Amino acid sequence: GRRGFERLVLGSVTERMLRHCPVPLLTVGEAKKTAPPKIRRILVTTDFSEGTAEAVAHALSIGERNRSKVTVLHVLHDDAAQAAGKYRDQLIRGIEMQLQKFIPERAFDWCEIDTRIEDGSPSDVIPSVVKSGAYDLLVMNIHGKRLIDRALVGSTAERTLRALAGT
Repeated sequence: GRRGFERLVLGSVTERMLRHCPVPLLTVGEAKKTAPPKIRRILVTTDFSEGTAEAVAHALSIGERNRSKVTVLHVLHDDAAQAAGKYRDQLIRGIEMQLQKFIPERAFDWCEIDTRIEDGSPSDVIPSVVKSGAYDLLVMNIHGKRLIDRALVGSTAERTLRALAGT
């Protein structure tokens, strides 16, 4: 991995793959065991953008094969939470209903599924939840941003990846 200025300017190979890979991409950290890990707890993040349904479907298909518990997480950005004010409870109920729409009824037959809504910045909350040690796999939707947005801001997935890598 690159460090410092070189990484800032060029990015990592994984980050470039996140931007351009035409198929779902699974990144695996340093192998600490010789046998593949058991995937018992899956965290799938949602932002309701294009591709969210596919990300949830992928997580559920992995969950089905592994009899995993799947948690569907939406992070309510601090700005949206503050703007909601007295309508916050209605907003949370609406988000919960949206999350449920991504989960086919039959999925409950093969795995335990729950939904979770957290307040904060997605690029802070998601790494914190992952680092809690409660999950074996993170599934994130990568959606297109314009080149200028990606260059100036980056994607939540890229910021999450950097936070998890400690850079």
